[in-house]
Amino acid sequence: MGYINNSKLLYYGERLENKRPITAEMMMTNFCNYDCKYCRYKRGNEYFRFEDFKRAVLRLKELGVKGFNITGGGEPLLNPDIVKILDWLDENKVPYGINTNFTRCIDNKPKWLKVSLHDNYDLENVIDNIGRFRGKNKETVLGIQVIVEGIEDIERFYDKYKYLDVDYMAFRPLEVKYKAYEDKEVDDIVKELEDLRDKDGKVLINYKWYMMKERFKECSANWSVITVDYDGDVWYCCHKPDE
Repeated sequence: MGYINNSKLLYYGERLENKRPITAEMMMTNFCNYDCKYCRYKRGNEYFRFEDFKRAVLRLKELGVKGFNITGGGEPLLNPDIVKILDWLDENKVPYGINTNFTRCIDNKPKWLKVSLHDNYDLENVIDNIGRFRGKNKETVLGIQVIVEGIEDIERFYDKYKYLDVDYMAFRPLEVKYKAYEDKEVDDIVKELEDLRDKDGKVLINYKWYMMKERFKECSANWSVITVDYDGDVWYCCHKPDE
């Protein structure tokens, strides 16, 4: 299976010596057509221009970066240059994947495409786009992702989306500054997800569920994923844009 998991470093042991990044998070824009209450990113109209993006990718490839994640604080497919950018990646056989709310469909061929589903937004359009994309593209690893705020969300999400023609269904936790779950609640959610995964192999449990009780004072692996924004700046962490 081609989805991202917490074992990535095991495949690149040589990088532990030279500390060169394996993948790059390309922050395409901070603008988003959604307004999720838990989002840490600020709105804005700036975006990665095509020429700047191409120059950054070529430099990162020189550093040994293996693949690129088209993502953003906002919705990457709303970048005005996104068609030109994705076409260039395809034409030059640059491996890439996309994190998206998929309100805009594409005709490109990423290695993987992960769609975040939100019940309170343009869901019918997104479901249609998933079907259109899958109909034209069987090679891309296509997955959906939902955020579990409470244990009752698990069965509801699963029953609602299990019919979709996707390779996996990922259940991830909220990522917020405050403590979103009690320890017992995390245990119950993980048990529910593990039981569901035993019934359906498409169910993917985000590895962060198993780290919810940990508290880290520093990051020791941010070198492995370099995060670059449309200004050409490198972030300390893609999940903590203010640090």
